[in-house]
Amino acid sequence: MTGIQANHIPYRGSAPMLTDLIGGRIDYAFDGVSTSLGYVTAGTVRLLGVAGTARSPIFPDAPTVADTVPGFDTMVWFGLFAPAGTPRPVVELLNRKVNETLGALEVRKSLEKLGIDAVGGAPDVLAAKVQAEIRKWADIVRQKSIRVEQ
Repeated sequence: MTGIQANHIPYRGSAPMLTDLIGGRIDYAFDGVSTSLGYVTAGTVRLLGVAGTARSPIFPDAPTVADTVPGFDTMVWFGLFAPAGTPRPVVELLNRKVNETLGALEVRKSLEKLGIDAVGGAPDVLAAKVQAEIRKWADIVRQKSIRVEQ
């Protein structure tokens, strides 16, 4: 979206990436707020921008990347999945219990301290999110001719 040329370094998690970032072996990185929060708060790393379309409630003064690069959105998200063929009543029970848990005030407060906005929702909302992400990233892979190096 910016024309910047960069090399992707496939780290095996945030810890080694943050070690290299702090050590000056890499210039920048994308990471989840929950894993880099302590380093940002301590001033060990500098938060340049939030990758979603909205500012972070933990870092309200940090701009979004989309403020500079319109349409940029690579917010990390998680979903709860079950094996294909899981009976519908089981899916509905799990969904209801997870949504109840995510709606509990103490859970919301704990997650918010980590920069996590737990939204919950119905299984069809997650299915739509997955399909939208597949379309978005498939388009980017095609446009940029991205290939896996072996």
